[in-house]
Amino acid sequence: MGLSPRPTDEGSLYGWDNLDYSLQHNMKKTVKEPNPSLTIDPKQFSMSTSEIVEAGKQAGYNVAIVQGISGELIRFT
Repeated sequence: MGLSPRPTDEGSLYGWDNLDYSLQHNMKKTVKEPNPSLTIDPKQFSMSTSEIVEAGKQAGYNVAIVQGISGELIRFT
C-alpha cells in the first residue's frame, strides 16, 4: 500500500467524520493498550473546542483540556 505524497498546501481543517474515525480507530481496548486515549489539537478542526468537548462527553468519553507546547489540546479517555 504505502503512504500518499506529503501535502504541499495547508489543506482544509478536519471535521466531525475525521474526529469520529480517529476516536473509533484509536480508542479500542486491546491487550497491549488496556487504557486507550487520544489527544488532538483543536486548531486542526473546523469545530470549536467547546463543541468537541461537549460532543465527546455526550458520546461517553472522558474529555479533558490539557496544556500542550503550542496551546490547548483535547484528551479523550
